[in-house]
Amino acid sequence: MADRIELYVEATAGLRSAVETHKAYITGETLAVALKFETPPSGASRSEDEFEGEKVTFGFVVQA
Repeated sequence: MADRIELYVEATAGLRSAVETHKAYITGETLAVALKFETPPSGASRSEDEFEGEKVTFGFVVQA
């Protein structure tokens, strides 16, 4: 059985555009039931990174 997640993304314009373009692929590969462009809630697992001056924070919450 695979866990399902809610995926949260905070990103600068360039990375947000890339995530929006590939949203179906990202949600399919991560088994996300939702991809939201907002601050991850407290208690969410988080990861931050930077690519060529663009910043992104991903967060996810496992669904029960």
